[in-house]
Amino acid sequence: MKNKKAFTLLEILTVTAIFALLAAILIPVVGKAMDSARKSRVSHNLRQIALAYYSFLNGDHRQIGNKSTTLHEMIAILAEKADLNDPNLWIISEDPLVENAFAAPPKYIISLDPQNSKWNLNNAFKTFPLSITLVKGIPSNANPSTTPVAWTRGLQTNGQWSREAVYAEKGGFIAFLDGHVKWYSNLNEHEGLLTHFITRKPTSNILEALPPHSSVLD
Repeated sequence: MKNKKAFTLLEILTVTAIFALLAAILIPVVGKAMDSARKSRVSHNLRQIALAYYSFLNGDHRQIGNKSTTLHEMIAILAEKADLNDPNLWIISEDPLVENAFAAPPKYIISLDPQNSKWNLNNAFKTFPLSITLVKGIPSNANPSTTPVAWTRGLQTNGQWSREAVYAEKGGFIAFLDGHVKWYSNLNEHEGLLTHFITRKPTSNILEALPPHSSVLD
């Protein structure tokens, strides 16, 4: 009878150790790549929101959403006028509020009522937590490169992000009216990374970077 060759205990332990070492190396790399991809998607969505906002604002030469009183109503206006009817633009999967939501994310923001040809806000969207803060009342003559229009939820007036923010205190994205989007971990660097709307001086207060009479919806 021929002897059958089998793995020794030492060989098995060696192979196991190699696999464990590879996993320890690859898992963080894969995790960082996935996190980068998710943030890239959020940045892209904010850019879409800002460009649609600016396009509608520039075309109609008026402030957007003056009649809206809530963030959901403001978004419904953009959904109708700027064709932004995708709820995923406003929902970030890693947002703690979204992760803890009892309901599944809605499929649409508004729908057309065939009886009166009016757009109605989807009740499922109306009650779902959103991850993006939006500004209403920006005039058409606002400087598009320095005027914030939307940002990930949780930015405080002291230039820092709260513990309850989408990315906690790590930071967040801000989208400007011209469509460029930047990640900020802290707005207090260099006397402020934003531009005061009136004085044009640096500021870390998001409210000071907004036009007078505009308001923040979150």
